[in-house]
Amino acid sequence: MPVKRIANRFVHSCELSQIDEKSKIHSPYDTCFQSFCHGLRKCLTIAKNVDSSTYFRSLAAFNREKNRHLLSRKYRRVIHPFSNFARREDLVVSFLWFTIFVVQSYVGSFFNRELLDEKHAHVYRHVLAFANLLLLCDVVLRFFVGYLIDATRTVILDHKSIVKNYLKTYFIFDFGAGFSFLVFYIFNLDDRAQLILYELHTLRIVRVRTILKNLDNLLCDFNVRESIRIVVLISFIGFLSLHTLTCAFGLIPVYRKVFQIQYEFENSWLSQTDNHSPQTQFESGWEHTHSSLQKYLHHLSMVLCHFVGCAIPKYKTADYLEMLILAWITIFGLIFYVYVVAKVLQLFGVVNISETKFEELKIQSDKYMRRNDFPGDLRKRVNDYYDYKFDKKFFSEQKILDSLSEHLRMEVLLYSCRNLIEEVQIFKGLSRSAIGSVLALLKQEVYVANDVILEPDERTGDIYFILYGTCAIELISGKEVMHIEDGDYFGIVDMETATDPSSIVSLEVSEVYKLERKDIKYCCKCFPEIKQKLEKMALHRMRKFNQMMSLRGVEDETTDDIIDNLRKGRILHRGIHRLAFL
Repeated sequence: MPVKRIANRFVHSCELSQIDEKSKIHSPYDTCFQSFCHGLRKCLTIAKNVDSSTYFRSLAAFNREKNRHLLSRKYRRVIHPFSNFARREDLVVSFLWFTIFVVQSYVGSFFNRELLDEKHAHVYRHVLAFANLLLLCDVVLRFFVGYLIDATRTVILDHKSIVKNYLKTYFIFDFGAGFSFLVFYIFNLDDRAQLILYELHTLRIVRVRTILKNLDNLLCDFNVRESIRIVVLISFIGFLSLHTLTCAFGLIPVYRKVFQIQYEFENSWLSQTDNHSPQTQFESGWEHTHSSLQKYLHHLSMVLCHFVGCAIPKYKTADYLEMLILAWITIFGLIFYVYVVAKVLQLFGVVNISETKFEELKIQSDKYMRRNDFPGDLRKRVNDYYDYKFDKKFFSEQKILDSLSEHLRMEVLLYSCRNLIEEVQIFKGLSRSAIGSVLALLKQEVYVANDVILEPDERTGDIYFILYGTCAIELISGKEVMHIEDGDYFGIVDMETATDPSSIVSLEVSEVYKLERKDIKYCCKCFPEIKQKLEKMALHRMRKFNQMMSLRGVEDETTDDIIDNLRKGRILHRGIHRLAFL
């Protein structure tokens, strides 16, 4: 008889109260305005997503960042860059940047008659004006959105730093592109001024990198493979390059006409193309759109042939300006070709060998699990382990450390474990040599969700330090006593001082460093200060554990009491649903 598989057996159902003591508790009897403000604030603070998980690798670190944003008065008017609002705004604004750039370039080069004549103002003028107005509103909003420093993985929420950073980077380009079109739309200037103001929208070309980053994040949200993401990004860059060069090439006759610059040679390709496609005064809107599209495709074929370096004899010109522009198009095509080759080499591992080795490891493990018919839950746990441990870059840390000198190896260990030294209380107050001796003996271990780190009857005497992650202390009955997070430790103290046997279970992917019993004795013998520190920490942990045990015992005795419901947040968060009388 087949055994029925339990659904979501690796999902932890927490028994402890989820209320953050530092967070504000909102009553269900708040007014509609207060509830709206609470929901808006929740939308503007940090949220769980791919980017935030990269910066804050544990629930405790995530909650600390959330409290830093919500509980600080100076960050009250700042939008967190990892918030749901900021991510959605980036996607919408990136789509507007791309759409407006493509449409304005096409209209400016191939709809120039209606562009410079207000009598023939079509609906696209009003639509573009409204879209540029929205982007100007986004410029104002950018002064209140925090920014990231990827090199140090730092989130900047200080308002003065945000304003300073935006003014130094993209403000001139964002404001200049939007404001120039509104001046063009509102004021009736001469043709030359109108054309110059209109073409200032090309300042948005500097935002291509931001658009590519947001597009890549969107594909990551849908779990698209890296190879497919690279193909999509290269295709996007190729389309944008060809469109921009085509519109720039088609803009030459417009400038010649507005600034009254005659062609020096009769066999100019642009002059012949312009003469072969005359615009009649009585041409309908659809006919004009169709002819402009044909003209665009004709220019695109000319640019594409020079872009890929296979220009046919049909596209000949004697104009020096046109020859110079076509030469630059050919050079740009060669640069794009080199870029594509570099990306392909990177994809196959010639450049980024560590990423390729990680992909090879994932493929090998996937085939191994498929051959042995691993269940889907177990496969997911193995993949989560690899993703956390290697961070998509495979390398042998032990080989790197063995190749260094002893002094340099100690410096690398101290710097690599700086977060552990800052988080774990036992390291505070110790000498540099004592910390170095402990760090050299630590062994890294990574546990995924619901891994049992320490069994109730397991008394090895080892100490475990939590660098990132959240674990639960559970009794044999399965009842949770407390949670331990970043900076906490467990092991010899908990197992010898607890009145009831308990086990340690990881609630999320946790990075833990283990110090074995023999190494503890060695460190205490060489450095008596470590022994004194352990004794103090043992007394503190014993008091805290007994206090939580007594609190959990009281909760079990008063499960039906209103005070217990109030303490657990069942009343304040969920409220009382009353039936309305008709």
